[in-house]
Amino acid sequence: VRDFLHSGKFEKTSLAKVMWKVKVNDCDWLKISKTGRVPPSELAYRTQILARNFLDALQACVQSNPSLLGSTVWGLKDIHKVLSSLAPAQKDKPQHLYFAKVDVSSAYESLPHDKLMEVIGQVLSPVQEELFTVRCYSKIWMDSHEGLKKAFVRQADFLDHDFRPTNMKGFLMSQQKSGKVHSAVTVEQHFCSDYRGIETLQFFTQMVTSSVVQYRKKFYRRCRGIPQGSIMSSLLCCLCYGHMERVLFKTMSATKGCLMRLVDDFLLITPDQRQAHTFLKILLAGVPQYGLVVNPQKVVVNFPIPERPWSGFDVHVLPSHCLFPWCGLLLDTRSLDVCKDYSRYSGLSLRYCMTLGSFHSAGLQMRTKLMSILRLKSHTLFLDLKNNSIEVVYRNIYSLLLLQAYRFHACAQNLPFGQTVAKNPVYFLQMIWDMAGFANRLIRISNKGLCLGSKNQTGVLQREAVELLLCLSFLVVLSQHRPLYRDLMARLHTWKRSLERRLGDLSLARVRQASSPKMPSDFLTIRS
Repeated sequence: VRDFLHSGKFEKTSLAKVMWKVKVNDCDWLKISKTGRVPPSELAYRTQILARNFLDALQACVQSNPSLLGSTVWGLKDIHKVLSSLAPAQKDKPQHLYFAKVDVSSAYESLPHDKLMEVIGQVLSPVQEELFTVRCYSKIWMDSHEGLKKAFVRQADFLDHDFRPTNMKGFLMSQQKSGKVHSAVTVEQHFCSDYRGIETLQFFTQMVTSSVVQYRKKFYRRCRGIPQGSIMSSLLCCLCYGHMERVLFKTMSATKGCLMRLVDDFLLITPDQRQAHTFLKILLAGVPQYGLVVNPQKVVVNFPIPERPWSGFDVHVLPSHCLFPWCGLLLDTRSLDVCKDYSRYSGLSLRYCMTLGSFHSAGLQMRTKLMSILRLKSHTLFLDLKNNSIEVVYRNIYSLLLLQAYRFHACAQNLPFGQTVAKNPVYFLQMIWDMAGFANRLIRISNKGLCLGSKNQTGVLQREAVELLLCLSFLVVLSQHRPLYRDLMARLHTWKRSLERRLGDLSLARVRQASSPKMPSDFLTIRS
């Protein structure tokens, strides 16, 4: 700030005058300390910036060498990618599969600092002299169903003077060529390329070695564990467990099975029973070098195990052919079809998580919110016909739309200023039609290259079938509150009869099979 004031144009402006105009709480670095002591708020601000830079450096290293993460999956997209390599072959040539699920107890709190520093040192040591670039930009685009959308992107990479452009124009052109950006407005907010890998490693070493906790009147230096709420905790945990997998499970990828881990939740799928036993034996015994201790109440398998080695563990043994639960999913142990586990919604009330606020355009906000949730929940993992059977996809669509009908009712109950669906049924019927069109679009995006339907009612998943599933799901939910939706339900019944006449016999039979029972057991206890 002083250099800026003495640069020439603003030479007569004093530092005190600038600080009078700027709120001190907004600019922690301007706080003056007569003793030279760094204020706690400034130290926290600096630590936040350095932690963000450290995370950027780790992400750049992982992007260039994904094997550092081992079997890590970050979400449904990664799970779908892994299962896509197994499911088609399993459907063509079925073989007996052994499932084993293991959950780590207190994963973040048990990581030893010496092993953590060793692993991160191995990750950053090859790039200590490399320069990192960080680009922050905002992106705005128009979606035909959700309206105006915006996103704030932070992207880190290694500085490459020969191939990667540093200015925003060159960066945007490279993004357009790769198909990552189109029909959007982008605005660069920040770009820097002034920190090296050795600086981030020094920060991490200092952060770990100076972690102190107070108990009563004494201070103790932590020797294990990382903060669970930190922005880098998940990545640090995954890097450590990825390192452990390379040491303990070197031959795991030699077979046709797979190992997945969502942070600290392991899932092994293998046709080799001995491999499944070895996997369980290693993890249940614990790996003290990495602080790994298994939660004995969350170990699940689908095959019998001998009692002697694991007599102290309450291993839950499921039937050989079942829907195997893992991280909110249900996997068919025979076909690898995937469904969502809706039992987690048992006893929950959707009304209090679907608030609209006191806006004059609450109906528009309701439509935008429902469309956003529909896009988020309509994941390719559940809709892909290459990985899932047609019957399972139909059932997944019906369950998805049934929960969407519950959300519609919850939003309708939260409309402000005495607004109700009965006062404007045409608007809300159009909203339901728009959801049907959006669901059809999402299903077709998830099945690119497949002919799902045509005008002569051929194909495995016609547009009319999806509309009928949505119509049936809304009628089931809204019929529980008939006085509120009398006019809307009359129009839905008319729409339902029209769709049933237009659908072929096979598609209509699939719709009726997917919607039977009308209210699945997992939905009976959802409170509206």
